[in-house]
Parts: sequence; structure tokens; C-alpha cells
Amino acid sequence: MQKKAEEKKRVQIMLRTAVDNKEFQLMYQPIISLKEEKIASAEALIRWMPPDADPIRPDIFIPIAEESGQINNIGSWVLTTVINQVKTWKDSLGMCPSVAINVSSKQLKNHELRE
Repeated sequence: MQKKAEEKKRVQIMLRTAVDNKEFQLMYQPIISLKEEKIASAEALIRWMPPDADPIRPDIFIPIAEESGQINNIGSWVLTTVINQVKTWKDSLGMCPSVAINVSSKQLKNHELRE
């Protein structure tokens, strides 16, 4: 139990600077329309690549971010990054698919997200 608590605390501390240190990446999983034979939409999936550690899976860091209140900062980064990527696709391709973003229930309680 102590080892698990120490790991949780370590991740929580690392999360504090992860956005500022550009440790997150978004991967876009395409959703293909077989009927139309094209990309119909995509889902943005966050990945965390700390510089001096192994990648940390979302099922590990998301609950810790929610519990510690850091999910709002991470969520803002995700939204901004997706918006910028969609704009880039639209500017360079003339169109872009819709992109699904996973939002934490904790984020839905944040008035800034709703605005």
C-alpha cells in the first residue's frame, strides 16, 4: 500500500509541470466510414511522455489528475491543442473531420470549460 501511495504522489508531483514542459502528446485515432471509404471523424487521445521516465498510461494519470484538481489544466491544453490541429487541417486540406474529445466529469463542473 505504501509503494502505491508513493507512486501516486510521484505522478501527482510530475503532473504539476507536465503541461508547461510539453510532456503531453495527442494522437488522433481515425474513425473510418467503410461505406464512403474515407475518414469520417477522429478521436483525440492524450499520451504522457515524461522526459526521464517511461510513458505513463492515461488510466494511471487521469484519475490522479482528477483527484488533485489538475485535470482542468490538462483539459484546457487538450482543447487548445485540438482546436489548433483542426485549424491546421482546415487551412492545409480545406476541410477536416470532426474530432471527439474525452472530457472528465470533473471538467464539466468547471465554469471555464462551459464558457
